[in-house]
Order: sequence, then C-alpha cells, then structure tokens
Amino acid sequence: MTSFNRKVIQIGHCGLFQWVACQAQAVRLCAFALLSTLLLPPTAFAQLQPLLSQPQTVEEEPQSELATPRDTSRSILQSLANPLENRLSSSFITRPTSDLSRESIIEVIELFPHIVDRYGVLMPVALVSNNPDGSEENNLTSDYEQIGQIRAQGQVVPILLQRVTVRSGEKQWLVSRQTIRAISNLDLEITRPFIETVSTASLNDARFRGAAVSHWLAIPVALCIALFFAWMLYKGLWRASQRYIEYSGNSRNSQILSSSITPLCMIFGVFIFYQLELALGLSILVRQDMSKLTVSVIWLALFILIWSLLNNLSSRGEQILRQKNRVA
Repeated sequence: MTSFNRKVIQIGHCGLFQWVACQAQAVRLCAFALLSTLLLPPTAFAQLQPLLSQPQTVEEEPQSELATPRDTSRSILQSLANPLENRLSSSFITRPTSDLSRESIIEVIELFPHIVDRYGVLMPVALVSNNPDGSEENNLTSDYEQIGQIRAQGQVVPILLQRVTVRSGEKQWLVSRQTIRAISNLDLEITRPFIETVSTASLNDARFRGAAVSHWLAIPVALCIALFFAWMLYKGLWRASQRYIEYSGNSRNSQILSSSITPLCMIFGVFIFYQLELALGLSILVRQDMSKLTVSVIWLALFILIWSLLNNLSSRGEQILRQKNRVA
C-alpha cells in the first residue's frame, strides 16, 4: 500500500467520523427542538414570533392584546392557567342586554373554566386565525370566529368570538353573547374528573403550568394505552395483508396496502389517546399542550403515507419502463 493510498484512506475515515458527528449533532438538535415545543409555554413562542417576523428597526403602534382570534384564544388559556389574576372577564362581552342579564354573564364567566375542563374542546392556538379580520374560509358570517365547542346534554355549543369595538375605539375579538347565552341555558353538573378521584389529594392540589400534577402524570399512562392499541391494530392489519397477498398474489396492491398500514395505525393511536384524555377528564391546559404532539403525529403519518405512495408509483413506472425495454 503506497503512502498516497494510506492518505486517502485516512481522509476517508476522517470524513466518515465527521459525518457521523454531524448526524449525531443533528439528532440532538431535533430532540431539543421537539422538547422545547412540548415544554415551553405558548407565551414564549408569542414573544419570539414578532422578533423573527418583523425587522428590529421598524417601530409600530402598540396593538390590542385581543386584536386577532389567536390572541383571544391565547389570552383565555393564560387566564385559565392563572386564575388568581382574574383576567378571564376581559375576553368576554360583558355588556348586558334585554335577554342576557349581568348576573348571568358573571355566572358564566365564573363557571367557564370548569365547563371547558369538563365538557369543552378548544382548537390548538396555532390553528386559530391570526388575521385581525378573522378567517375567510369558515362558514360563519363576518366578525365571527369559532375557536372550540362545548358538548353537553346531547348539545353542541360552539365557542364563538365576535369582533366588537370597545370603549377605547379599538376592535377586539371577545366571546360572543350567543355563546354566553347558550352556556347559561345549559343545566350542567360540574363533577370531579375521574383522574382526580383516583389520585391523592397532594397530586390534585399541586400545580404545574396551571393544571394539577395528577393530570400530567396521567399522560404517560394514556400514551402507553394508545400505543398498545395502535400496535395491536398494526399486528392485525399486517397479518390480514399477508394473507391477502398469499391468496391474491397481486404484488402491486400488496405494496400499497402495506405502506398504508403504519400511518393508519398512527392516526388510530392519536384517536385513542384523544378519547382517553376526555374519559380521564384531563384539564384543557394539558390537552392543549398535548395537541402539539398529536398534530405533529398526524402530519407525520400523512407524510409517510404520501411518501410511500409516491415511492410505489415510481417503482411501478420503473417496472413498466423495464418491460418496454425488454420487449423492444
């Protein structure tokens, strides 16, 4: 072996070690980004967004904290996480009308955290419109935006925001009178969540990011149960696909069937996890944080499905070209 060859091999080894080190660093960065997304509060991203999206030298006029539906949705969640600050009423239309008294409005605002925790579903903050004029793709009239719903007594009450002009002349998105009136008409029984009935008082009283610690400790259990059912579905579908391949002998359809099993099981696992969250009665704050994970898993499943289908289509095209070349 010449000295030139030895030098080439040494360079190749060095390049390989550098590549491995880069790959390990990339994995650590991805893991850190995922943990940051799950653990950092939404306010951190709210503070980073204007810094990244706007130039530092431009000075703009201060805007209202409730100028967009996303701002109001974020404000409601912050008020639920910090009930001692008593800021929830600022996100509601509190002016009484002939068919909606001030006492009814105050009662709805006081019970709203318990109602949303027990019966409510809120959209992830990232999916709520950040346009001051609201979303143009919804089926609602102008100046209205839906950010969630309440399911109780066989009824579905949408949580609507209405764009109104306040006394200062600013336009803000506040919880509409229609929603307040519909909630006041419900005869709801506020009961303890199931997770708090099986947990100790110390875990129920201790708080982490606005929710009881017992609610957070239930997340790993729900994840394990959801993964177990998703794995059982995967095993069943895989065996069924193998039997179908043996009897039919159609390799083309078998490839498409096999590639769709994994994303289907991932979406099924997300569905089971979501149902477990509702069954355990987890706080809306916990469910909102976990929605980042569930939405990411759904997008990942769709990406895997599309990539597998494109891969199968490309392999089919390659086989057709080979057959044409053989015939030629």
